[in-house]
Amino acid sequence: MGRFVKSREVEPHDAGECSSRSRPSMEPTKLSTASIETENLDANFNFKGLIEDLESTSIKLQRNAAARLRLYVKNNMDNRILIANSGAIKPLVSLLLSVDPLTQENSVIALLNLSLYENNKSEITAAGAIKPLIHDAATTLYTLSSLRENKDRAIRAGAIRPLVDLMEDSSIGMVDKAAVVLGNLANLPEGKIVIVDEGGIPVLVEVVEVGSQRGKEYATATLLQLCEDSYLYRTLVLREGAIPPLVTLS
Repeated sequence: MGRFVKSREVEPHDAGECSSRSRPSMEPTKLSTASIETENLDANFNFKGLIEDLESTSIKLQRNAAARLRLYVKNNMDNRILIANSGAIKPLVSLLLSVDPLTQENSVIALLNLSLYENNKSEITAAGAIKPLIHDAATTLYTLSSLRENKDRAIRAGAIRPLVDLMEDSSIGMVDKAAVVLGNLANLPEGKIVIVDEGGIPVLVEVVEVGSQRGKEYATATLLQLCEDSYLYRTLVLREGAIPPLVTLS
C-alpha cells in the first residue's frame, strides 16, 4: 500500500545526532537522513552498541539510538528483521515512557515500523505484548501530534503509513485513535499529501462505513479536511463510494 515519504533532512535535535559513545560505528559522521534510511545492515553491524544506548541512563544516548533505529527501519524490511532479532523491541517499548518527548517520538515510530513485519508481530504476540505495545505507541503519538512541531516531525519520520495500517486492522483495537492522529496530521498540507499517497482515502471511507460511531466521526472529519481546496482529493473520495455512508452518518 502506498509509497513512503520522500527522504528529507531532519532537524539536528531530531536525528542529526544519531551517534553515541566513541565507538567507531557510532561516531558522529553527519550522515544524512537519506543515507541512513537506505543503508542495508548485516549481522556484523554494532547492534550491541545501539541496544546499550537504548538501555543507558543518558537521555541523549537513548534519544540518538532510538532516532537511528527509527531511520533504519523506516523503509527497509531486512533492517526491521535484523533489528528486531537484535533485541531492540523491549528497550524501545520501555522508552515509550521516557520523560524526553523526542525519545518517545523516535521510539514510537521505530516500533510502529518494526510491527509492519509480520514475524515481528508474531513474536511480540507470543510474548503477550503486541496490543499494549501498539496501544502505547499510538497513544504516545496521539499526544505528541497535538503540537505543530511534532506534526511536522511525525510526517517526516514516516508515521502515516503505520497509522493507516492500524486503521485497516480492527483486531488491534486502535482504529479510532489512529483516525484521530491522522486527522491531526491532515491539518498540514504535507500531511494531506502523504495520507493520500499512502492509500489513506479508501481506508478512511471503510471506517466511515463499518467503524464505530466515534471512528466514523473521526474518519469523516479527516476526509473533510482532505477535500478542502482540492478537487483531485474530492474526486478520489467520491470514487471510493463515500457518499452513501456519509449520508447515512448524517
